Parts: sequence; C-alpha cells; structure tokens
Amino acid sequence: MPRICVLIVNYLNYRDTLRYVQNLQAQEGVRLSILVVDNASPNESAAVLARELPRFPNTAFLKNGRNGGYAYGVNSGLRYIAGKAADFILISNNDIRLEDPLLIRNLAREYPKLPGAAFIGPSMYVGGKEDQKHQAWKIPTFRDDALASLRLLDIPGRLLGCSNRYAFPKTRRGTEPVDCLSGSFFLGSKEVFQLLGPWDEQTFLYVEESILGWKIKRMGRQNYLVRSLRFDHDFGRTTRTAHSLAQLQQYWMESTIYFQNTYRGVPLRRLAVLRVLFRLWAIETFFVLLLRKLLCRFRC
Repeated sequence: MPRICVLIVNYLNYRDTLRYVQNLQAQEGVRLSILVVDNASPNESAAVLARELPRFPNTAFLKNGRNGGYAYGVNSGLRYIAGKAADFILISNNDIRLEDPLLIRNLAREYPKLPGAAFIGPSMYVGGKEDQKHQAWKIPTFRDDALASLRLLDIPGRLLGCSNRYAFPKTRRGTEPVDCLSGSFFLGSKEVFQLLGPWDEQTFLYVEESILGWKIKRMGRQNYLVRSLRFDHDFGRTTRTAHSLAQLQQYWMESTIYFQNTYRGVPLRRLAVLRVLFRLWAIETFFVLLLRKLLCRFRC
C-alpha cells in the first residue's frame, strides 16, 4: 500500500480539523500518516489539538510560533515530513469532506499513469455542484487578474471567453492536464515536493497555487485534474471566519501584484492598475451588499 502523509494547516477552526482527521480514518487501501500544523491560532486551537489529536493513529501535531501565512505553515510541515517515510504528500485544507473511502488510494494509483505528473487532484464540489471556477485554472496573465478583480469585469469577461478558467463539458469525466490546481486538496510524490523546494512565503494568502503552477511548468512537469474523482469543500470557511471580506481582497491583490511582478515580469507601474481596481472593488462590493440586504428585506 502506498505511504501517504496528509499535511493540514489549521488556523482557528480546530473543530473542522478534528472532524476532518476523523473523516480521514475511513480511507482504505493506503498507509496514512497525518500532520496538523497550527499556524499560531490566537484562540484555543493549539491546546485542543495537542490534547485531542493523539487519540487518532499515526497523527502528529506541530505548533508554529507565528502566523507567517499559508505558505509559511505548509513549509513548516514539509520540513517536518522531510525525514519521514512517505511515497506521496497530500496537501489539504481542513474544511474538506471525503465521501469515497477509496479516494486517496485511487489518486495514488492514477499518479504513475500520468506523463510527467507533478500534482494531481480530484474535482472539487461546493454545495453539491462541481466548482469549475476554483478547482483548476491556467497560469494567470495580467489581463486575467485585472478582469478577475471586479464583478463588472469578470462576468462579461467569462461570457466573452476572456477567462483563464477551464470549462470542461460535464459529460467528460476523464483526467485533464491543467496549469494550476486548487490548493485545498492535491497529491504529489515526495520527490516532486523536494524538487520544488520551499513554497514562496512572500504571499500571505492566495496565489500560492499559481506560483506552484508556474514553477512546475518551468520544471517540465504537468498538473492533472482527475474529474472521475471528487471531494467536497466548504469553500472559504476558515478564511471568512478569520478575516473580513476587504482584508481577503487586500491579500489577493498584494499576492497577485507580487506574482505578476516577480514571476511574470510585469512592471510595478503597470500593476498599479490593480490597486485602482481594488478601490473600485470596495465601492462595487458596498453596493452589491446593500442591494442584497434590500432584496432580502423585500422577500421577507
């Protein structure tokens, strides 16, 4: 049986983490070890996890002294795993549900069949529907990120085909090569993680997957979306709990500017457009939320 280490970064939502670790116990056909990294949660997460996790087999706990962002938390876990015996590493959020007890085994079986595989992941379902917008995408250009910054640009952009999001036919349930996979649940060989090296910690939140996709392409490797398999994701539950909507959008903007400048070579003076769009996003969001509130009062 393949040896797989599941790496979970926890921040605040220890209840989701414990529920998910329990859920992982039902996986069959693999030798699982689980590492939970608490990213300096300011609540009782570390104390509760340190007390409760030992009751699960092959589960370890690591507490970070500070919250340096998501990539920082993953890197702490990868350093811990480096000396452990594992064939694969599975990066996963804690707000995940796995209904198929053979999901991880099937991912591990699929991996060696795929040419030059780096990371592979199943289809992501949110609220019972496949979330094609967030499960995989092409490495974003500056235009892609500019269009994605506002609803008024994103929606018509997608309707006109100006989007870096894949749109696979619902009936095509095979395995698709993709540039970037959602960081919420993906698997790769330990060797690939070692070749990639540490994740870029200059992004506090968001855009880690696009950076990985960029590096993987430069390595001559390929990511894959296995659409015949699925996992369920309570999308954004931790981030929405810990941060305001405006703060999350600020994180996205700063990470996007960093990616486009550092990896794609877009000049900072051009990227200043994203800061202007962020201010417009704040105005747009105010009116969207106001409209929703008015509609809710009308319906009630």
